[in-house]
Amino acid sequence: MNSERMMMEGKLATLKHDLREAEIAATAARGLVRLNLNEWEDDIVVGCNTETALTELKRLHAARAKIIDLRGQIERLQEALGHE
Repeated sequence: MNSERMMMEGKLATLKHDLREAEIAATAARGLVRLNLNEWEDDIVVGCNTETALTELKRLHAARAKIIDLRGQIERLQEALGHE
């Protein structure tokens, strides 16, 4: 039982680390999307790199899905371990 709890605590620590990395990746992707779409440019055709923004938006979408999944896993593990 004690070794099972230690394994679960280790998995929880790994999930929290992965969540931090996913949140950093999402923040970076969000910034790149905004940079490439340049809301201050008068003409979207001239001043915005929509192809790059779309690529970054796809990365942001994947990071968001990962964050949601990781948060769910963390919540379930915390409940199983009796964490608050």
